[in-house]
Amino acid sequence: MQTMSWERPKLPPYTSRVADFTGLYQQHLRDLMVWVENIITPPTPTNYTVVERQVEVTLSASVRKGIQPVVELFVDDSKRTQSMVGWQRRKPPRTMRAALD
Repeated sequence: MQTMSWERPKLPPYTSRVADFTGLYQQHLRDLMVWVENIITPPTPTNYTVVERQVEVTLSASVRKGIQPVVELFVDDSKRTQSMVGWQRRKPPRTMRAALD
């Protein structure tokens, strides 16, 4: 007698679908330990606003506070770029540069 075998569809690894917040929790616990043990105040929370369901932070670290960096990405020294899909439409290589604050 022949049996039918059925395999579940293969899904991508769990890590490709979920953001890992472990480092964030570890940093919060470290900050809490330093605060409790050495009476050193933890970093100030980040100042941000929410506009049309989009989180916006200032580009100035002194105004923003907190520990989160802001990254500006430039392509050929421009903040905006446009490309077409497909290998036939390739343009000369572009230069990408990131500025972190």
